[in-house]
Formats: sequence, structure tokens, C-alpha cells
Amino acid sequence: MCYKIYLSLLLLVLSAGLFAQHPGPGGQPDTKHIRIVDTLTAQEKSNRNPVILKAELDSMIGQYNASQVQQIVKEPVKETTFDSNLYILAGLIIALLGFIIYMFYRHQHKI
Repeated sequence: MCYKIYLSLLLLVLSAGLFAQHPGPGGQPDTKHIRIVDTLTAQEKSNRNPVILKAELDSMIGQYNASQVQQIVKEPVKETTFDSNLYILAGLIIALLGFIIYMFYRHQHKI
């Protein structure tokens, strides 16, 4: 019974790390979103903070792309590297399986 509690707490701690990566509804407050439109209404023309014309966006992208210097990317020579993450994962799985087998053995021994 005690092992079930420890295993449940371990799974709870591991799953809590996944939710910590996503801000969710209580996370960062949303700011104004930029809308891209083809035409503007009179009210949008007077208050143009969150609205941008599609033509303006296209011209800004064109200006940005023209100012960028094109660099030739050379393929780096890939060397075979020791993938330790795979071995760490395999070791953890083997340790977990060993622990589960040990728990079954102890349970059978008690019976």
C-alpha cells in the first residue's frame, strides 16, 4: 500500500511539470492582438493601434526581406555522437521494471 502512495506521488510530481510549461488561463495576461485586414472602418482609422492593413504588412515584409543579406549556408559535417539520452531513458526503464518485479516478489513472499 505504501508503494502505491509513493508511486502516485511520483506520477503526480512528474505530471505537474507538464502543466508548469503551459501558462493556461491563469498565466500571463493577454495583450492586444494585431489584426490584418483589407480595409479600415472610420473608427479603426482613428484608433489604429491593433489594426494593420494587409498592403502595409506586405510592404513591410518586402522591405525587411530586401534589407537582409542572403548568406550561403554550408552543410556542417555531422559526426557520430554518443546519444546518452537514449541510454539514460533505457536505464530508467530497466530500473523501473526491476522495482516493479521486486514489488511483486515481496508481495508473493508475504503471501
